[in-house]
Amino acid sequence: MPASYPTSIKSFTTKSAGEAIQPGHVNDLQDEVTAVETDLLKSWTSWTPTWTGVTIADATVTAKYFKIGKLVFYELYMALGASTVVTGEISVDLPVNAAAVVSFICGHGEAIDANGLRYSAYARLTGGDGMAILADNGTSSVNINATVPFSWVPTDALALTGFYESAA
Repeated sequence: MPASYPTSIKSFTTKSAGEAIQPGHVNDLQDEVTAVETDLLKSWTSWTPTWTGVTIADATVTAKYFKIGKLVFYELYMALGASTVVTGEISVDLPVNAAAVVSFICGHGEAIDANGLRYSAYARLTGGDGMAILADNGTSSVNINATVPFSWVPTDALALTGFYESAA
């Protein structure tokens, strides 16, 4: 079984009518499929995000990502603790620098109010190393802050998942 994703996929040809498929052909194809699956099933890597607009204090934060080639997938969760304070517009650094520095949406999720209401949330690239967190207010997307989409209190949470192209 290959240890990592191959740099190029082998070329397989269509067999002519009546030509037998050899066991070696099947084994080669199986090895290629296994290599792709192995790379796709990589384990997640944790990262400690740097936040802007929120004092994390005793918040529960889970941040993880995995990278396939230049494609980065991430999951980010934050639940406010008793000492966590939202002080301004929330943004967070990326686990791996992005290739694009323009305003692409790179994730979606929810801002979850302690009373159970859920609001659509989005992540937008703000540069090569960060993303702003936004909410949909019904007419446009606005930066999440101390009072948007609600006044943040302990046990409120933010959950995002997304992907983007990395710089390297």
